[in-house]
Amino acid sequence: VISVVLLVVAAALFFQWSIVTYQLGPFLVIIPPSVQKWIPWVVLVIGGCMFMISFLGCCGAIAENHCMVLMYSVILIVCVILEVTVGVVAYTQRHIVYDKVEEYSSMIGSYMNNIPNHDIIATLAKYGHMFENNGTYTPQAVELLRKLSLERLEPSQLEMVNLLENLQTEFQCCGVHGAEDYVGKSVIKYLPDSCCPVNTEVCRQENSNMGCWTKIEESKGTFIGIGIGFVCIEITTAILGLFLVNSIKNIKNNY
Repeated sequence: VISVVLLVVAAALFFQWSIVTYQLGPFLVIIPPSVQKWIPWVVLVIGGCMFMISFLGCCGAIAENHCMVLMYSVILIVCVILEVTVGVVAYTQRHIVYDKVEEYSSMIGSYMNNIPNHDIIATLAKYGHMFENNGTYTPQAVELLRKLSLERLEPSQLEMVNLLENLQTEFQCCGVHGAEDYVGKSVIKYLPDSCCPVNTEVCRQENSNMGCWTKIEESKGTFIGIGIGFVCIEITTAILGLFLVNSIKNIKNNY
């Protein structure tokens, strides 16, 4: 029964790449282009392997072929070992991810500080009055200065800005750790529209949106739980497979 369930899951994974591409395509810019081209093939290979492994277990159980069932169980055990190894390596190297997150956090708010004063003056003079009564920049002025600052970014920095814009729109978050990443580090108090999908003006006044990394951290437990659950299913299936191998051998020996 478990083999049938895994067979269905494998088939779903095998055909889900188009959905994954549609949903996560805008966020893949964080991955180097040299790696991106391999992602669909990796997903297809993993899905195909799961399908074949589950099919092997089903056929072996139905045909009462102890060699096929034994191979099925051994492959599952190898998969569990590999998955646990990947999990341990990811946990021990998590500081690399945290360092990168802090780098992005410091970059997204400060990139607008790199505009020379004479460029700011020239830009604002070109388009006339650009200050509110309280002395702050108008939204039009902020948008002009933002475009000017984006033109000065390196391609890799621009990719990160675009990625964060997509994340903010999709997950309704703001900045890496929160709106303070923008308004606290930039001399131009700027909060992008992607932080405020519903009411831009209210959002810019309250700065209440949660950071994108904070939202990801909140979901971490769910992903870990799913991974642990899947490993437990694989271990259980491998053990049942070994019991089935023993039963098939005993039945054949009795004959």
